[in-house]
Amino acid sequence: MSHDHPTAFPLFQCGETIDTVVNWGLGVDSTAFLVKMLDDPHAYGVDLARTVVLHQATGSEWPRTRELAETYALPLLRRSGVRLVQLARGGQHKAAGITVLSDTRQPHEVVDRGEWTLWEEYETNGTVPRRLAAGCAACAQRARWATGG
Repeated sequence: MSHDHPTAFPLFQCGETIDTVVNWGLGVDSTAFLVKMLDDPHAYGVDLARTVVLHQATGSEWPRTRELAETYALPLLRRSGVRLVQLARGGQHKAAGITVLSDTRQPHEVVDRGEWTLWEEYETNGTVPRRLAAGCAACAQRARWATGG
């Protein structure tokens, strides 16, 4: 299922039971959790048939990051049959909504970008990524507003 127009949440069909939604940013922490959950879902109280993994395509991922995700994480998602929904902002303004780039239980690629990228957000607003005092990376909240990222 793929849309070329913005769609509003929820992405789930009427009557569909989803118990667990995992936000996957392709980073070390979210990937480690994803791998552990897929390896032993019962330890996490997860029914994989009722689980959805969300990935927001920012347009700024390193090629090697995508390559590693496609080589190691996507085969695990395919094997377990977990639904991967890849999203992007439909445009600069909230009214543009969210575009569903991919929605499948057999993912073979990490979608690189959608209509509006995180970098375009930075350039348009004259902002740059920053670090918080605790050393945690902080992304523009507007770029992540509706995908739960």
